Amino acid sequence: TVMPFLDRLDLSNNELGNDGTAKLTRAISKRSKVHLVDLRLSANNIGAGGVETIMNKLLQHKLISLSLDMNSFGDQGCQLVAASLQSMHQLARLNLSFNEIGCRGVNTLMRTLVGCESITYLGLSGNTLKISGAMAMGFTLAQHPRLEELDMDNCCLSQAAQCHIIAGIISNRWVPMKKMTGFQAAPPMVALGALDVNQHHLSNEECFRLRRDEQMKTILQWMETNRAAKLRGASGSSNGSQAQYLTPEFVSSINDVHGMPSQNAYLRMLGWLSKIPFDEDELNTLRKYFYDADGGEGDRGSDGYINLKLRGDLLAALDADVADEIRDALPVFAGDTTVSVGLDLDHLDDKSKFWLAGTESAQSPARGA
Repeated sequence: TVMPFLDRLDLSNNELGNDGTAKLTRAISKRSKVHLVDLRLSANNIGAGGVETIMNKLLQHKLISLSLDMNSFGDQGCQLVAASLQSMHQLARLNLSFNEIGCRGVNTLMRTLVGCESITYLGLSGNTLKISGAMAMGFTLAQHPRLEELDMDNCCLSQAAQCHIIAGIISNRWVPMKKMTGFQAAPPMVALGALDVNQHHLSNEECFRLRRDEQMKTILQWMETNRAAKLRGASGSSNGSQAQYLTPEFVSSINDVHGMPSQNAYLRMLGWLSKIPFDEDELNTLRKYFYDADGGEGDRGSDGYINLKLRGDLLAALDADVADEIRDALPVFAGDTTVSVGLDLDHLDDKSKFWLAGTESAQSPARGA
């Protein structure tokens, strides 16, 4: 065997294509004694077929780092990668940037990543993340225990999408995120109420460190309170019989973000999401839902109800006050979904106005051009 101890291979920028990838796979299959730990196949024009071929063989290796960026294999290729991840127990770094991945691929990847606790780095730059993809990412970030580095440059993220991603990061009990590219974390954190307005200039690393420190304080408070309760119970003092150990409700209250129970990452996430303004696509979906207006084939499910495609069960859980607010804002609806729908600035809080004003001023030169 040529180079029997080779465990790192970089074949980037070689235009391998699916045929070249198949030949590489056959070569890798002959290496049974030394496992590859680092494989880089960036910019090789690999399609979904090539991804399927190489991923099936990589399952036999103890891969730590895999780079498949700039191959344009789309949603299907991303789904094939996701299907293999749970069998790659040592994979720590995964780069899928610039692969024309859309919402379907991102959603599948995010569902899989929840169970892949070894991943510490994820590259998704250059893939357009709409609101549904950002929501899926947010819920994964809220639960993943080790993901600490995220690249999302050139992902065309809307303000609402940024809020969903940040809400996920700060909903994580341990806040493992340390480095993120693609947008500034401070403005959406200010809009969500997780940072003071005067902290909007902080770097992403500083924002995450502040949230991590706050979470650690909460955990330490829980430990100290629990220790004191046990000591009171063991001391046999006069009020020892009345000593109360921590209840789930108490743990929820000290782990709270703004007053609502948050026993787990999902509920903490809901707490932050209640502060995110809807973007235009979501408002159009809400209009069709509340006014029972069909927008085309596929809008209705088998039960006859309008499908909530974007925020899913979150939209289904909207209370009557939100529904009434939307009806008041749009008293007459004739089924025209082409009308532009914006945010009512009169109903935004000061922090949200601050963020929107800063964004508009930053974009004004581009609009003028």
